[in-house]
Amino acid sequence: MHTTPLDDDLLSPEAIKNPRAYFERLRQEAPVHWNARQGAWVLTSYEDVVSVCRRPDLFSSDKLGFNVKQLPEGEGEKYSEHYPEIFSSYPSVLSAIDNPFHEQFRSIVSQVWTPARVEQRRAGIRAAVHELLDELEGNEKIDFMREFSVRLSLKVILDFLGIHGTDWREVKAYADQWAAFHFGSGAAPTRWQTGVDGIKGLIGIVAPRVAELMKSPEDDYISWLLQAEWKGHRLTDEQVNVHCATMIFAGHETTTNLLANGLHLLLSNRGEWDRICSDPSLMRSAVEEVIRMEGSIKCMARYALDDTMIRDKNIRKGDLVLLVNTAANSDPAKFANPHSVDVSRRPNAHVSFGHGIHICLGAPLARIEAHETYLALSQRYPSIRLATEAVEYHPILRARALKELPVFLR
Repeated sequence: MHTTPLDDDLLSPEAIKNPRAYFERLRQEAPVHWNARQGAWVLTSYEDVVSVCRRPDLFSSDKLGFNVKQLPEGEGEKYSEHYPEIFSSYPSVLSAIDNPFHEQFRSIVSQVWTPARVEQRRAGIRAAVHELLDELEGNEKIDFMREFSVRLSLKVILDFLGIHGTDWREVKAYADQWAAFHFGSGAAPTRWQTGVDGIKGLIGIVAPRVAELMKSPEDDYISWLLQAEWKGHRLTDEQVNVHCATMIFAGHETTTNLLANGLHLLLSNRGEWDRICSDPSLMRSAVEEVIRMEGSIKCMARYALDDTMIRDKNIRKGDLVLLVNTAANSDPAKFANPHSVDVSRRPNAHVSFGHGIHICLGAPLARIEAHETYLALSQRYPSIRLATEAVEYHPILRARALKELPVFLR
């Protein structure tokens, strides 16, 4: 029994450093909890998170609508004039739109972004992993986040899109700007302008490639996407531009964090790392355990489209609801020994990639990158170890992101 009240600050040092423990207590005391600081209901049970994900008719994923709700009353038109790129882009961000357009958009994209086509990239991803490790071969100590994780995830997604010759540092800078807007909240003009700068920068990178392939299609993802249709509908070139820009932003940001978070978890549980070093057949289940325990998304945002009830709580139309993946993945009602790392855990029905119609499109690619990264490290550097136990995480509500991850390679 806890004798001290729970700190309701989801950005407190405790909540940022050890979210599993923080949300474990919240789930025990109030699984459907109104957080006045965030102005949101916080859901922490597996059952409730999955239930809301299955009701897109009742809980909206409209990110633009969520941001407009945060503006002072009557300011929406002014913001649309000052920051038009946000208002024109977000209706084409797959994870941030509702049906019926979501169904149309995803049905088109899913024809060309298939698990089989992603799997065809495995050999190239494996080569990229070893190429980066070759570059780092002479180093005893590296920042795994900056020197490997960021670079690999950007290279993989840019290669997938057929975009070459762009400095990854420039792409990263634009993606960070978009992330500051996307994972943030509020009406501050600096936040909105930062989002505009990131969106414009990434679209500026992909648009020339899209225009080139519209004239002369090739056997690649963007060309397939431009030609795909569903019930007579095709994506416009502007929608393809936004989609590909989103893939760079989301596809690298989440994977960068997953790779680093996962390595930190495995090296902090040395016995489990040693297990996969001695038995590579455990790698697939190990990756799922990493994703369950240290996925890059801590919670997903929805808002209610009508009055409803969750357990004994009245959820009003327009209320924001935060679905805490981190807590759902540690729910003892779903997972045996949920706080123990088990690289052989099966089954492992985590919700780190979401659930329902908005389940993460890029999940197969992220899994391959994690699999090939940890496999290569376990083969080449089985003695790799953390250079410090005092790691720090960015104080972000919805994402789990290390600031750096120093490791000794040997």
